[in-house]
Amino acid sequence: MNVKLKIFFEEWLFLVLLWIVFMNMGTLFYIGVEDYLCLGEWEEYASSWFAYFENTIFGFIFGTLFALINRISDFRFFRRLSFGRMILFRSFLYLLAFLFTGSFSTFLYYLLGAFDGKTWQQIADMFSPEVFTIGLLFMGILVIFTNFLLQVNKKFGMGAMWKMVIGTYHKPKDELRIFMFLDLKGSTSIAERMGHNLYSRLIQDCFHELTDIVIAHKAEIYQYVGDEVVLTWKVKDGLDKLNCIQFYFKYCQRLLDRKSYFMNKYQVQPEFKAGMEMGTVTVAEVGEIKREIAYHGDVLNTAARVQGKCNEYGKQVLIAESLEEALRDAKGIRIESMGEELLRGKKEKVKIFSVEEEGKVVEV
Repeated sequence: MNVKLKIFFEEWLFLVLLWIVFMNMGTLFYIGVEDYLCLGEWEEYASSWFAYFENTIFGFIFGTLFALINRISDFRFFRRLSFGRMILFRSFLYLLAFLFTGSFSTFLYYLLGAFDGKTWQQIADMFSPEVFTIGLLFMGILVIFTNFLLQVNKKFGMGAMWKMVIGTYHKPKDELRIFMFLDLKGSTSIAERMGHNLYSRLIQDCFHELTDIVIAHKAEIYQYVGDEVVLTWKVKDGLDKLNCIQFYFKYCQRLLDRKSYFMNKYQVQPEFKAGMEMGTVTVAEVGEIKREIAYHGDVLNTAARVQGKCNEYGKQVLIAESLEEALRDAKGIRIESMGEELLRGKKEKVKIFSVEEEGKVVEV
């Protein structure tokens, strides 16, 4: 299954199950406080099996629409909206989804005989302004809570929130990983020419283009540091289909495909250089006021220093010896030795290699 489709399916399944649980819990809560709400006809309805059938249907439909709305709002055009406009846009779509789901499910219950024996007036009384207001407030709170969960998951990275919840890295843990330090070429001169505000917009646009490629190549974004982004892979994911290398080439191609956009808006075609290494790091939760999952180890220092040598060697991608050993027999790429370097912070020299696509020679 396509990685993006797999991620969407997982989010859809999570949202559907979450909303089915939410709706049925709401009915159980209503039964517990029905004497205080005094909503008449709803007392009989909430105690019937139709209520739980309704909740399941409602949760399935609304959860599906919720997932689709979030997917639509992740399209390139909508990602460029301000945070406030995005909230208004999504809220409007959620309201439409709520009205559609409520209308559809009510019609379905009518066909199934849920309202048999009731007059139209009795049915109308069930949907009084009081009931509608309570339902809308209930849904609003649940929508806010659901979006909060999704945004927290995005904040920490895909899957990282769950790892923090279950305490995977509460105690430091060693992992074998691949790291890439991806940096904008000529960033200092570009920033001086553009000014900080326009330059920041350029960086935003460049990093917007990462999203689909990160997902497709199973990468994890570890940190944004100014005009640099640090990415990481589990070794199995990074070496599978050369994801860790193909990620870079696909990102460069994406920027080239958007050349007219960047030239018209910024009068510059952004180019990135990358340094990579593979090795064991220690992973741990750090911080109190701001908690995050952090990686510690010499492999990060090596990858960063190797990236700093790209301009010196005139290469786009440089890797250190441990990753080179893992990629040595890979097809579709050409690896060339650049010799040994005593990198800053290292006691021993490190072997450095360039990586290029077969049939292409591109220098920076």
